[in-house]
Amino acid sequence: MISMTPKVSCVLPVYNGERYLKESIDSVINQTFTDWELIIINDGSTDNTRAILDAQTDERIRIYHNERNRKLPATLNRGFLVARGEYWTWTSHDNRYLTFAFGTMVNALTDSPGDIVYSDYSIIDATGKRVAGCSAPLPEHLKYQNSVHASFMFRPHVWHDLKGYDEGLFRAEDWDFWIRAWLAGMKFRTIPFPLYEYRVHDGMLCHNWWACQVAYAKTAARHFGVARAVKQFGCAALQVVKT
Repeated sequence: MISMTPKVSCVLPVYNGERYLKESIDSVINQTFTDWELIIINDGSTDNTRAILDAQTDERIRIYHNERNRKLPATLNRGFLVARGEYWTWTSHDNRYLTFAFGTMVNALTDSPGDIVYSDYSIIDATGKRVAGCSAPLPEHLKYQNSVHASFMFRPHVWHDLKGYDEGLFRAEDWDFWIRAWLAGMKFRTIPFPLYEYRVHDGMLCHNWWACQVAYAKTAARHFGVARAVKQFGCAALQVVKT
């Protein structure tokens, strides 16, 4: 019987993700911790994404389709609006969880009064081969980078208190979200070993380096001032100032 109030809600936004989508979904299905729901939002894909989603049979998966491409922050907000779990997370259509990720993060939140937990992660290439490991910096590093990055879990009040992801900050919505949580005094806890595989490939969202730099500069300027943004992001920040 499927729980109406699962322990974990995981949102998976996908836009033209046919190449790696099944791997991402399978990494959730294969979790050793089984009390979860997977909320997949198809963000107006024009490739074979819908067929891959139509083939899913696990009753813990719920699938929604945006009528048009609304971009990542709006799609995340749509997913979390229908989330029912005690703890929340999201993943990308080209990345993978290790099998013990959910259980480890649930235990960390259960054993701690913290609001957000996040972990080390591995970098994999287009073929799935591990090429590097990344440690989770302390939350104070959010002043300079998205130190939470891709492997995390949080209590629902975080999303509600912050009023969701800023839909005007496509490509930097996650850094902005964590900065706002940190500035609001929410408690972060790190997990010092990898739970996630982050894929680097030519179709990834931030393959457009300049667009990402401009989004990061806009975020830095908003929270820490234009001077700091210019110092860190240079010409990208100057473009933000001009607009």
